[in-house]
Amino acid sequence: MTEILSPAESGIVAQARANMSWHNTHGFCGTCGGETIIKRGGQVRQCTKCEKEHYPRTDPVIIVVVSDGDVACLVSRVGVV
Repeated sequence: MTEILSPAESGIVAQARANMSWHNTHGFCGTCGGETIIKRGGQVRQCTKCEKEHYPRTDPVIIVVVSDGDVACLVSRVGVV
């Protein structure tokens, strides 16, 4: 199997994709409804009416691979509320 992106490049792409998605869905302030603009290099959106700053969510995660040492790999997806 040929890797298209290195692990480091994959991480950069994942972060960029998450940031772009956040910008695409947070064009308006959740407090007053005013339009938001990008500030601080894209890491903050600020409301043009009430000046509240909005930040993207950061959810801590852990990724673990459980393997039998051969080929099999246990895969599970569990959401924690």
